[in-house]
Parts: sequence; C-alpha cells; structure tokens
Amino acid sequence: MPTNENARRGGNPGERKYLNQNPKSSAASSIDIATVARAALEQSERILATWLPDGKRQGAEWLARNPTRDDANPGSFSVNLLTGKWSDFATDTDKGGDLVALVAFLDNLSQPEAARRLADFLGMDGGQAPDRRPHRAAPGQPTQAPKPAAPLAPIPEAALAVRPLVHPRHGQPTATWTYRDEAGRPLFFQCRFDPPQGRKGYAPQTWSADGWRWQAPPSPRPPYGLDRLAAAPATPVLVCEGEKAADAAQGLFPNHVIIASLNGAQSPQRTDWRPIQGRRVYLWPDADAPGKLYAATVAQLALEAGAATVAILDLGSIALDPATGETRDLPAGYDAADALAAGWTAATLAQSAIWVSHPDAESTNPGAPSGEDVEWPPPQAIVSKFEVAPYPSDALPPGLRAAVDEVVSFVQAPYAMCAASALAALAMAGQGLLDVRRAPRLVGPVSLFILVIGTSGERKTAVDAAFQRPLRAWELEQRQTLAGALRDHKAELAAWNAELAGIQDAIRAAAKSAKPTGELKAYLKTLQGQEPPAPLVPRLIYSDVTSEALAYRLATGWPSGAVSSDEGGAVLGGHSLKADNQVGAMALLNNLWSGTDFTVDRKTGPSFAVANVRASVNLMVQSEVLQDFHERSGRLASGSGLYARFLVCHPESTIGTRPYREPPATWPAVGAYERRILDLLALDLPRDAAGQLKPTMLDLDPEAKSAWVEFFDGIEGELGAGGQLRQVKDVAAKIADQAARVAALFHLYEQGPTGTIGAAAMAGAIRIVGWHLLEARRFFGELALPQEIGDALRLDTWLRAEAKAGAGLTIPRRLAQQMGPVRDGTRLDAAITELRNLDRINVVKVGRRVNLVLNPYLEGL
Repeated sequence: MPTNENARRGGNPGERKYLNQNPKSSAASSIDIATVARAALEQSERILATWLPDGKRQGAEWLARNPTRDDANPGSFSVNLLTGKWSDFATDTDKGGDLVALVAFLDNLSQPEAARRLADFLGMDGGQAPDRRPHRAAPGQPTQAPKPAAPLAPIPEAALAVRPLVHPRHGQPTATWTYRDEAGRPLFFQCRFDPPQGRKGYAPQTWSADGWRWQAPPSPRPPYGLDRLAAAPATPVLVCEGEKAADAAQGLFPNHVIIASLNGAQSPQRTDWRPIQGRRVYLWPDADAPGKLYAATVAQLALEAGAATVAILDLGSIALDPATGETRDLPAGYDAADALAAGWTAATLAQSAIWVSHPDAESTNPGAPSGEDVEWPPPQAIVSKFEVAPYPSDALPPGLRAAVDEVVSFVQAPYAMCAASALAALAMAGQGLLDVRRAPRLVGPVSLFILVIGTSGERKTAVDAAFQRPLRAWELEQRQTLAGALRDHKAELAAWNAELAGIQDAIRAAAKSAKPTGELKAYLKTLQGQEPPAPLVPRLIYSDVTSEALAYRLATGWPSGAVSSDEGGAVLGGHSLKADNQVGAMALLNNLWSGTDFTVDRKTGPSFAVANVRASVNLMVQSEVLQDFHERSGRLASGSGLYARFLVCHPESTIGTRPYREPPATWPAVGAYERRILDLLALDLPRDAAGQLKPTMLDLDPEAKSAWVEFFDGIEGELGAGGQLRQVKDVAAKIADQAARVAALFHLYEQGPTGTIGAAAMAGAIRIVGWHLLEARRFFGELALPQEIGDALRLDTWLRAEAKAGAGLTIPRRLAQQMGPVRDGTRLDAAITELRNLDRINVVKVGRRVNLVLNPYLEGL
C-alpha cells in the first residue's frame, strides 16, 4: 500500500512534507485518539482537501478517488464531513468510523501514529484541542482587536467596462451578486448558473493584473454585504448561507444588516468575519446537515472575531405553513428565500422565530462594565393587571361547544378565539332570519361585531376556515345554481340595451327630420321601466372591503353579509378609516351594527339608501396595530362608540405549546355544526311586500326577560364613579344588548327562528358576553393609560423580548431608540424613568454610551 505519494495525490506540497517529516512516533502511543478525532471534525473539510485533494464536497459528503487502488472515477469513496465515517463502496471492506482511521488507512499508519499526525496538522498540544475561545483581556484592560489583513483592491472603472458577461463553459449566469468594500466599490462577483440539465453551479469572477479570471479571490474574503455593515455600525447582523437567501432576508428583517459568505457552507473559514466585531449576530442556517455545520462553524468564527452575542435560528420555530398555520417538515435546503416565497413576513417571523444563544456567547467581552452584577430588588408591576379569566365554555349550547372543542383539540388555537369564530359564523348565517326584542321599543338585529386581539401565527385563518366552510360552500352552490339565470339576464339586458338605444336613435332621427316624437318618447318611458332585474346572487363573506363598499353591496345585492379577516390591520388601516374619512366610516359601521336605515351621500357618483340590511364583522388584529389605530384616530373610535359594539377577545397565545398532531379521521361535532348552519342557510330570508328584508321578531320569555333585566341593572350600577366598569363604560353600556343578540343566536342554533328565547339561552349568553366585557376592560383599560405609562409598557415588553432573543440583559439606549417601540427621545427618557423607578431596569453609563440593564428577576428572564 503506498504511504507518501504526494506527487500522485496532489495537495499542498509544503503541508504534506511537514506531515511526513514529523511523525513523532515515539510519542504516538500516548496520544488521546478520541480527542483528536473530535477536534478533526471541526476542520474536516480542510483535512480532506489535504489528504484527498482530488475530491469535492457534495452536501455533507466528500467524494473522491481511493488513492490506494486504481480508482478512475470519484464517487465510490466518500467521507461524511459531520461524523468522519468513511467507506469505499466499490470494495465494501475499506471503511472506518472517524478521520483518524482514514489517515491511518491512507498513510499506512497505526491509529496512534495517525492521531499524532492529525494532531500536528491541527496544532494540538499533546493531543489536546486548541483553545478556540476569543482572547480574554485582563480585567480593566481593553480587548485587543486582531491585526487587519490587506483588503482586496476595488475593481477599476475601466476594468468593469470590459467585464466578460458569459462564462466560457457555463454560458450566461442566471444571477450575479456583487461583493463590495466598505465604501460600496465592487471587489469581485459571484455568478450562479442553472444549466438545462444538471445541478446549479457557481463561479466567482475576479480582476487581477492579468485581467479577468473565473476564480475565487484570495483569503480572507470580505462578506457579502460589507458595505451595508459599514453603513449601519450599530445594527444587529443576520448571516445567511448564500447570497440569494441574504437578499430575501433583507425584506424579512428590515432592522438588521444581512450578510453571507462566499460559497456558503463550503468554506466559511475563508471569510473575514472581523467586521462583525461588537455586533449582535444571528445565524439562519439552511435546513440540512451542511447548514447545521455552517451555523456551528460561523458561530465559533463570529465569537473569535469579537461578536457581542451569537444566536442561531431554531428552524423548528418556523416549521409551519404561514398560510394555513399547519406544522410541516421543512424541505431540505429551506432558507430565507423559500420562507419569503412561502408567505412569511417581517411581522410573522418576529412573532414566531426562536433564536438559541450560542453557549460561549454569554462570556464574550467580559471586560466591559455592564451593571448586571448588582443587587436587584424585586421588580414592581407597571400597572395593576386584570387577571385573565377562563373562557366559560360550558355556557355554549352543547352542539356548539362540541364543535369548538373538536377544533381546539386539533388546531390548538386559543379556546376563546375558536369560540368567537364559531359565534361569528353563526351570526353570519342567522342575522337575516330574525331580530330580537328585549322590550316593545327595544328591538335590534342579532349581528355581531367580534374583535380578536392576538399575534400572527395563532392560526386564526385555520379556525375561521373550519367554521365558515358551510357558509362558503353554500355561497358556491348558489353561484353555480344561478349561473344559467345570470347568463339569461346578460342576454336579456343586452337586448334591452339594444332596444333602448334603437328608440333613442329613432327619437333623434325624427327630431332631426321635424317629425313627431310623442309616441316614441312614451315608448321610451315604458321601456326604461322594463329593465330586466338581475338575479340576486348570495354573498355572505367579504375579506377586503371598505365600510362604504360593504354598505353599497348590501343595499344593492344580498342584504346580509359580513367582513371577516385575520388581517384586521388592513381594515383598520384601510382607506375608509384614514384620517379624512374616519367620522363618516365609523358612523356607517355603527349604523350597520344597529340595523338603522341611512343614506350614503357621495361627492362623485350616485348616492344610495341602505335599508333593512344586516352586517357582522369578524376581525383579528395585533395589539400593536390596534394601539397605532387608537393613537391615529385621536380616540375617535372610543368616543364614537365603535369599540363599544365589538365583543373583544384578547386570549393568551398558544404558540410554542402546539406539538404536531395527526388530523382526526372524522370530525363528528364539526360535521353536525356544518349541517346545522346549512339548514339555517336553506331557510328563505323573510321579506315584506316590497321585497325588502324583514326578519322574524324573537321575544324573550318571562324568565329570560327577568334574567336580562337583572343583568342590565347590575352592569348599570358599575358604570358610575367608583364602579369597576367606569374605564370601559361605553363597552359596558351595550353589553346587555349583546347578551340579547347572543341569546337569540343560541336559540336559533338549537330551536330555529320561532318560539321565544328561554332562560337557559339567556343565562349562557350573559356568561359569554360578561367574559368578553372583562376582556374589554383588561385590554382597553391598558389602551387608555397615560402616555408615559403606555410607553413604559411597550418599552418593557420590547426589552424583555430582545433579552430572550439573545441580546442579553444589557441593551444600549441608542439601540432601543433606533429599533424599539418609542422613537421620540423625550418620550423614551420618560419611559426609561418609569421603568427605573419601578426597579425593572437600571441605567449604566460606560464612557459616552448609555446602557439599559434589565432586572434579571423580570418574568421570563
């Protein structure tokens, strides 16, 4: 077996010569083989490029020719870069479990001799792994930065003008990325090629004194995005494995600088990572074995370069479909570009992504004073929090509760959100059938306005889809049934328009010839009153519509409908609720909730009357979006009574507590719910002689009326000074009306649109709306806080989230102002003072830098 055939194997002659002349056989017997084997895995690619230089990396494998036999084609001899296991599949006898055994095989050495040879190659002292931790400065001494290397020279303008744009073998690149220096000047290019047949490939393009070459630049190489790093010296850094992923991640992480390294997982050690010194660094690995190795390698290199903190994305935290909320296995190689294409956004990632701190990161840069090593008193509460009450699920009618339980069990969304979605769908199906009468002059619809306040990723879309499926199926069936009538109407309308145009032409011709036109005019009047009426096509659900457009659709089309969206921010931030339109839009929504007739007057276009229509609203919105809307509306939404018309739901998140569950084979309770909704939809809408909607009137029986009056009086007693509901008196003032609506819907679900509402339905409804009232008090009570307290709450939430995401307990004030929720300097200082007075943070100055240090006893830290 050959032992030292450098000429045949190639590789670095100087490096192989050193190895051959320094076997240290006398000490080989004392070498720690297991330690060397573990250390070798950290530099497996470098080792294999030396011992098997004709090989190449493919995924997590190094494919090469076996130099100990006549092996013409690489591929049968492979080494796993992650484990060190190797095998020649052509012989099936040459195999081993680590890189020490590989070197012993290739160089015909014993295991101890091979371990010694590898230890010398790796720079290990006595077979011990070298200390790869960052250099620690003595206490009180500044940390010394590593000496800079000579940077690559920018490409001259004249050279850029003649850069070849076509590779001599691969042809035209499908993508090109420019690597730049700190000033933004091009240094070299990375080109991607996607041949019609075969795998994708990459080729760097560099300029030298000899002209343009398709070859990699010398090491160390600058990271992709070095110019962005230089332009934002205090911004956190996100490292992706490739340039395409880095470009995509810029839209997902707008408050970070996104960088990558040339050739991704193949050679991160050849990149100059020193520009991230002092930065908070986050790593997004590809979803495969090389990606895991890349993240681990770059994390260590970043710490050695002096990064302040390093954290790696837990890919399991984004292993769901953002469109459906369903958990799945990420495809191999899944990266930021795939996430962007799948529908992830900056907002959804901010809520879902979990970052795991590197274990060595907490001890990085210990010489800087932080203020964390102080005696902390227990933190005080910012405001008196109202406890979250459990949802009264037993107050729901049995069939409705069973369907909600079934959806909660599989979807694993908050119970209150699922129950609210079921109620919303029931209101959409039943609001056109009946009204409820609490007293002779207290009459109103059973429509519901529901507002779920939660984070993105709570699976609201999946929940609404489960409960709205019968509504959408009925809509589709009606459209298909009426398709023929719509075609007939189109033809009739075309004929009527043609006849109308013909009469008008005849009148013009007669007038031009001074002939009488009386009979023609009379016929025209008759004809104009005979326009073929369009078939009424049911439309129940609108997801993206302004309040005025909804009113117009209801007035001119199907008279019962609803706005339902899990992106409530689009509704609250839409055109009709912008500053210039808010008063009219809120008044319109209030009228729709009340079932009041009104007229919409337009400056451009015809005005229209809205009479005898019914509308519900079902929205999910993030608390930050609602806070922003509240501030923009100048509290108009509260003063106009819009908030008061919503049943508010602000459930605790279930994100992070939802292990994968197989979908059930059957959904018996949901199936029964769907059949009941379809039965209600099959009932004809009651109409008057003029064809307008006239819902059936449903009254309370004596026991239900007595319970309702008692509830009304109890609420009224808490609205005055000193009452528990004074902060949400507008919401509380309408809660008895809401109880009657929900009781009517419970009766409708169980008994249909006839009879009278009984005590059981009213008792359940009172408990349900009473829970929603507590939710309104809990949320809107905090929403109406003084500005400095509200700012302190938001700042406190952001600081704790940053700390848990890997930033540590010390966060620069400058960073808080740049990226936090309070950007105004005066307001930020007031919020900081509040948190400091409550022992939630400390303020520490290091030179001219001001740091905010979190109390480690805060919840969740």
